[in-house]
Amino acid sequence: MRKLSLIALSVALFVISCKEKDEVYYLKYKDQSFEITSARVLRDGRLEGTDLQTIKLYLYTEKISFDVTEEKGSGASLKMELCLDTSDIKAGVYDVINQNVNFAMLPGEKNDEGKYLGSYFKQMYSSQIKKDTSVVCIKSGYLTIGETDDENRNEFVVRLLTERGDSLSGTFKGVHSYINNVDGRKVGEVSIGDSIFALQRGDMMLWGDKFAEGINYYELFFYSTNMRTTESGKIQKGLVLVLGLNSKNTDEPADGTYPLSRGIADQTAWTGRKDNNIDWGCYWYNYITGTTVTKAFINKNSISLKKNANKYDITFQCVDQLGDTIKGYYSSDFKRIDLRE
Repeated sequence: MRKLSLIALSVALFVISCKEKDEVYYLKYKDQSFEITSARVLRDGRLEGTDLQTIKLYLYTEKISFDVTEEKGSGASLKMELCLDTSDIKAGVYDVINQNVNFAMLPGEKNDEGKYLGSYFKQMYSSQIKKDTSVVCIKSGYLTIGETDDENRNEFVVRLLTERGDSLSGTFKGVHSYINNVDGRKVGEVSIGDSIFALQRGDMMLWGDKFAEGINYYELFFYSTNMRTTESGKIQKGLVLVLGLNSKNTDEPADGTYPLSRGIADQTAWTGRKDNNIDWGCYWYNYITGTTVTKAFINKNSISLKKNANKYDITFQCVDQLGDTIKGYYSSDFKRIDLRE
């Protein structure tokens, strides 16, 4: 079984991008159509001298990937640089404006070093003979982000004009991946031995009864507020704490106390373990740098959980394999990621 939480998420704030089954979305530029398969959001910090955040939104084709500096592969990518008074994208209309104002999209430009900034449309073609890249800046128009019933899904509609006067239009509706490079709002705290970490909003993975019939497995991912990642989602800095809970409840873990257990039973927390080189159960990773990581499985004591409206109040007092005491609390909702077949 593939473990999405550590492999596809890179143990980060990186949720799988996808489109609705059997639905196809396109960007149209000049006489060409590009099938858009994915969307991603990079939260890139506060604009200097303002209370606004910079958010980079990408719509791109299937064979595009990202590294620290730019897009890679072949196909097309539309990058839109947005200004917002929050670190999360919001429904609304974003006009292309050459000012740092709320709900604005910054136009594209090429700086003196030849680097493209702001909003632009990039096409990349590669063959055994040569590799061509074409970039055109966005100069006017707007983006509309529509409301949906699911916070993990959005509808993006673009009506833009490039610096050459050509139109760029299209729609994408689906889940967006997100990379967090700003300090998230504190909703909890955990101490591991002598180290204390503030926690931001986390993820809840719903796996269903993968391990035992009638017992549903949930992974609660908690992230430190200082989490930093590369453009590709690889963690450079921060804490990831994972609590694996078993419950007969089919849509969320039931209220109550979950003692750490090596077996799978209703209302228990699974002790940390490695299976086929994949970590499961309760454990933590602390990324000091991108290559220096401390980690441990959690194997003693318990976790308590109670849901109030949409908010979960969670307390934990556990012990890991190193003998360190892990104490903390969390009071927030989760981003839900349903992995049930």
